[in-house]
Amino acid sequence: MGLEDGLDRALGPADSRFIICHRGSLDPLAFWLQRDWPEDEFLAFTGTTLEDHYRRYVAVIHLVTSADGVPWAYTRWPQAHRPEEAEDAICLDRWLQRAWGGHPRYFCIDNEERDWPAKSREARGILARWL
Repeated sequence: MGLEDGLDRALGPADSRFIICHRGSLDPLAFWLQRDWPEDEFLAFTGTTLEDHYRRYVAVIHLVTSADGVPWAYTRWPQAHRPEEAEDAICLDRWLQRAWGGHPRYFCIDNEERDWPAKSREARGILARWL
């Protein structure tokens, strides 16, 4: 949140460009939930509400892990920067879906009948509608 806020301040109020983030402020909630810790404790600990997090983002585009649907395309360390086994990646992905799923403009792009170029086109199409 600090990085996002700092960039927003650096751009200034007259700059209407969107800031595109790879990760969002609710991503840590997925790791919290994964440990079976209560969501309300996360929100109390961080002094936030779900609505606070949702308001920070015009839209959320969630690209489902390739481990879920195209496991042959899922690679781990050292070929990629993913430490999780495929099963763990799928579980974490589901926790992320739970954390972000209530956002009013949440778009979840799964792997059903899509290769990477198709997922990328769909994500860029969603971005184009908001830019």
